[in-house]
Amino acid sequence: MTAIRLPLDESLRRELEHPHEVAIAALDDAGTNPLVAVTWTATHVAAVTRVLHPVARRVLPRGPQRMRSVVAADQALQQALWWLDRRLTGDARVATHEIAALQEAVRSALERHARREQALVAELVQHLAVAEQQALAARLARAVRRGPTRPHPNSPHHGLAAVLAFGLDAGADHLRDLLDSRSWPTPHDHLPARVSGRWGAYLTAAPYPREPKR
Repeated sequence: MTAIRLPLDESLRRELEHPHEVAIAALDDAGTNPLVAVTWTATHVAAVTRVLHPVARRVLPRGPQRMRSVVAADQALQQALWWLDRRLTGDARVATHEIAALQEAVRSALERHARREQALVAELVQHLAVAEQQALAARLARAVRRGPTRPHPNSPHHGLAAVLAFGLDAGADHLRDLLDSRSWPTPHDHLPARVSGRWGAYLTAAPYPREPKR
């Protein structure tokens, strides 16, 4: 996959290129679970939609119109990811689909997404100072740590609805990942351990320290 060749800050370049590289490597390596590619790509697309797209709509000339083809490519990628995710997780509705064909569909959609994203960033960085690019990179990294981990092709992609969907999809995905014991290859924030109260300890048969007698 062609690297982004732009005068952009290294931190922003890394946040944009790394997910593509990891996903393609996972699809190329027969020894790697393809769900690694699904998770990295779905998380990246959600983060870019949440962080990068609003800036592009606001900063670029004819921004909303400019974003239509980008959003369409991203939705196609999310749909391809959804089919592969369903096949790999044993959904009977897609049991007859060949995994190799679904992986190739993801690869093709990912390459189209990457080309459009590169073109968008090439245009966008002309309007952003280095400090603004670095702030954007930090926001992207934070969105990756907190974002959805599964494809959501039907989620809204603009406005308040997209903001709400990002949080709701992320919460649902993180819970499902825990319940399914599903690997979580992307960086993520660890939730602080909670100490059970008296009744929580009773219900879970966990030890609960007794108060010393006076």
